[in-house]
Amino acid sequence: METIDTAAPPPGPARATAADRIEVRTPSKQPTLDALMEDALGCFARGDLREGRSRARLASVLYPDAAAGLHALAVFEALLGNTKGAIEYEERALAIEPGHAEAHGNLRSLKQRWAAVIAVLVEHKAALRDDTVAIAGDRADAYLAAGRDLMRIEEASLAAAFFSRAMTLRTRFSEAIIELGFAYERCDRLSDAVDCFR
Repeated sequence: METIDTAAPPPGPARATAADRIEVRTPSKQPTLDALMEDALGCFARGDLREGRSRARLASVLYPDAAAGLHALAVFEALLGNTKGAIEYEERALAIEPGHAEAHGNLRSLKQRWAAVIAVLVEHKAALRDDTVAIAGDRADAYLAAGRDLMRIEEASLAAAFFSRAMTLRTRFSEAIIELGFAYERCDRLSDAVDCFR
């Protein structure tokens, strides 16, 4: 940012005040949708899923009428173990571009995966309410078992919530701590994973 002094230099040692200054802002260059998608794809190729998701999210914010950003965001969310979020982004992408073939195919797969998640929840008599998990009986071992089953179907984000609840019920529950570390690693929350493995 450049500051231009609009006051004539006063006589003597006095200087211009802040009120005498005008700020000139140069507009920042907004990245194109193509550039953001290319960046996200590069992140995917490097295995940096969190940064790829960040690029896709930026694309969806800067270009809300473009299905490509939402579809990319859905793909990253699915890869990071957040099926429910991925479904929401694909549905939004298809609302914008109903003929988006990749989004249709991905949405079908995501809904099958979500059906498997529901089957695990039913099997363990678990419930989800606003990102809060609950199992009948509220036993740490039950949360651990449900979390493990969710990890088997690659639902790491939700599995982490079950492992966290198990640790809340039983402090120093080493099995849950280790499993939570693996779930965090799968969600690309590496610093949280390292904390679990210490």
